Amino acid sequence: MTTRTLLRGLDVLEALAGAGDAGLGPSAIGEAIDLDKATVSRLLATLAEAGYVRQDPLTRRYRLTAKMLRLANRTNIYGDLRSLAHPYLLALREQLGETVHMGVMDDLRVVYVEKLEARNSIQL
Repeated sequence: MTTRTLLRGLDVLEALAGAGDAGLGPSAIGEAIDLDKATVSRLLATLAEAGYVRQDPLTRRYRLTAKMLRLANRTNIYGDLRSLAHPYLLALREQLGETVHMGVMDDLRVVYVEKLEARNSIQL
């Protein structure tokens, strides 16, 4: 059994994540996730009290806080994948003499989980 309020709060977080640094107001979030402004405002107040979002006093828009990043960094969902792939990435880097990256698909985005720099002097 799911908790509808929690699901709605997660929808708010995802809408804000999609907005980036511009942030969103309660009306725009409500339109994006099909909720009324009053419900979104209550959810935002709870998320702000918990430290996951903050409201810009000038624009009145909400943005995610660094607390979201700290939470994400505590997970190591790609740790096993990284350790399994590491010897192959090393071999590929040595064979090609170039920087190698490993990424995984997350919906329609690529999440880079490992990068081994080339040994030459040009690095990014």
